[in-house]
Amino acid sequence: MFKLLVLLLYVFASAAYGGVDYDHILKQADNLKTSAPKQSNELLESIDKTQLSKAQKGLYDVIMANHFFTFGKPKKAKKLTLQLLQEAPEISVKIRALTQLITFYMTMNDWPNAIQTTKSLQQELSLDTQLDPTIRELAEFKIFDFYNQIGEYQHAKKLGLELMSKAVTTKGRCVIETNLLYSHMETTPEQISPDDFYRAQSLCQTIKDPILDNLVYAYFAKYYLIIKQPSEALEVLNKNLDYVKTTGYQALIASFYDLMATAYLAKKDYLQAEKYAQIILDTKSQHQ
Repeated sequence: MFKLLVLLLYVFASAAYGGVDYDHILKQADNLKTSAPKQSNELLESIDKTQLSKAQKGLYDVIMANHFFTFGKPKKAKKLTLQLLQEAPEISVKIRALTQLITFYMTMNDWPNAIQTTKSLQQELSLDTQLDPTIRELAEFKIFDFYNQIGEYQHAKKLGLELMSKAVTTKGRCVIETNLLYSHMETTPEQISPDDFYRAQSLCQTIKDPILDNLVYAYFAKYYLIIKQPSEALEVLNKNLDYVKTTGYQALIASFYDLMATAYLAKKDYLQAEKYAQIILDTKSQHQ
């Protein structure tokens, strides 16, 4: 928090003297968008968008669309991203926009557009051989994630193993390993164990990103449901429910409630199952 206050003070002081380094501010906002989304948003709000170059505006819109999605405004996130793509942004921004758009479509259960956008992303990646490795890693991960979500688990495993062999960042290794566990638990749950999730937790916790932490917990709980241990699933979910709420990430919070409803239903606790199912229905506009 202190570093954020110093940076904001720098922004306002620089504005007074006419020399704001928008590249630096955007980079900081980008770095904080999942680990500290509220602080990231404060940095964006400090920016005079009329002073940005086309490339800077493209990055600004990518980060802002991510904020809309995180804080329960998926339709605004999709609209801003589609507008950005119509403006023919530079290739790195275009690939990041397509990557995010796949997430938006999947969360909204708009599978025809998710499929088409994934094809577009694959085409763009094949055309650009000079793309920043971190941006490429994230885009290729999203394609891997897409195949997991549509149930093409064997193909997803193949992509995930290829990505793990060339992962360039700790964050990349975290999300790839976690999603490989997802592929396994949907196909061969007997080949993995709680220890695999504990290892993924240890890796992801080094990044200090609450959203990634809670993604691992959600998958861990789902694993317990798959192997018919709903009490263990509820232990993971209840232990981390307050933690996931601190992220403000509505789609992830909804996934916790969905898993809790499923776990209570498996235990034949119908009142609790109905309670969490109703929360999902009541907040549907924030995550779909």
